[in-house]
Amino acid sequence: MGHQGLTSRTVQWAGALPAVRSAIRQLAADDDLSVQAKKFAELRHQGGDLSAVLKTQQALGGRGQDAIAVALGRALDEASRDPRVTVPGGTAANSRPAYTRGMRVSALGSGRRHFLQGGLALAGISLLSGCGGLPFLGRPPANVPRIGVVSGVSSEAAAPHFEALREGLREHGYEEGRDILIEWRPLDGRTERASEVIDELLRLGAAAIVTGNPVAVEAAKRATSTVPIIMAGVFVDPVEQGVIASFNRPGGNVTGLSLSVPTLGAKRLQLLKEAVPAADRIAILWDRTLGEATIAPGVPQQEQAGRSLGMEVRSVFIERAEELESAFEAMRRDGVAALSVADGPVTLTHAKRVTDLALQHRLPSSYLSPVFVRAGGLMNYGVDQADLYRRAAGYVHKVLQGVAPADLPVEQPTKFEIVVNLKTAQALGLTIPASVLAQATEIIE
Repeated sequence: MGHQGLTSRTVQWAGALPAVRSAIRQLAADDDLSVQAKKFAELRHQGGDLSAVLKTQQALGGRGQDAIAVALGRALDEASRDPRVTVPGGTAANSRPAYTRGMRVSALGSGRRHFLQGGLALAGISLLSGCGGLPFLGRPPANVPRIGVVSGVSSEAAAPHFEALREGLREHGYEEGRDILIEWRPLDGRTERASEVIDELLRLGAAAIVTGNPVAVEAAKRATSTVPIIMAGVFVDPVEQGVIASFNRPGGNVTGLSLSVPTLGAKRLQLLKEAVPAADRIAILWDRTLGEATIAPGVPQQEQAGRSLGMEVRSVFIERAEELESAFEAMRRDGVAALSVADGPVTLTHAKRVTDLALQHRLPSSYLSPVFVRAGGLMNYGVDQADLYRRAAGYVHKVLQGVAPADLPVEQPTKFEIVVNLKTAQALGLTIPASVLAQATEIIE
């Protein structure tokens, strides 16, 4: 069977690269290497391209590379024991090949070291000749800029944002791994890690930092006054936050796109009241990981908007996913009739859990992101943040071309979308008024 046999048996993939990348990022987050190996084995059957997968390994950096190295080494080692496979150099079947011999899977750093020093990095290069080329596993090509991307949510929730950014970069002529390197860092709702992650990206020599998280924007602004920081739709007024001087002339090193439209929350409440006229007491679920710069002005604004619609507003706060059940129980005790969710890292990461709880407690719910509606929420009024990441690629292009962030006006969305889930409405026993459906840009039936 030779080298091609090992390639086809072990590392030939079928397509579906976004699913592969998402699964790899989830795999890299696991502490249990046995879980990693199991996930990697499943991943091999989901489709993909080995060179793209290994390129993702390179982009993950640090501990993520270690995890993938160990798991890939195990997968190759497993194949080496298959009697139908011949490994490079004529190694006999059922014997341990050079690229996995001595690998200590109990130590992540050791796993990557043996992996990189083994056959795939040296003698095993011929193994990958049929996989579309070997990506850069060590030092990146000279003069290729590296950008850091920080998401407040999990890898799975952020996958559409990452793909949208990559798509936008391709539109400007950048191919990942060839023209640009991307260091992707999801915070998984743990925004207290923002400063640590930003510092890591700066040590790696990031030429720009892209983030849609206001806490990460503040952390980056504190950490550097020279590296461009590009906002990808932050839920805060960047002028009030103190990171830019003005929208037209931001000054300093921060620019990009802001979601700080004062009417967004009020419009969500208005649509919710229109859909559920009997709702006289409403809860607003706040995600504290958004940071006080977002929540402090937002709470009184939303409460005032609710009162102007004749509704009593209860503000409910969470900081961890484990607090969601108790938050919904508190709403039930307070006699809340409807819910508006202020999207944040924790709520977005656990969107399905949030919408399931809303349905379980029979609470019609409104959101900013359409992600919630597609996960079972009733409706949203807002923007697609993935599109904002795609647009952020234009800012990346400009700063890499030498344009100063200080001279790039901060943009705000002018086009909003309303997605209504009629299946959820039916489950709640609601009839959505024609006046609301007429405004919808998408209806899920």
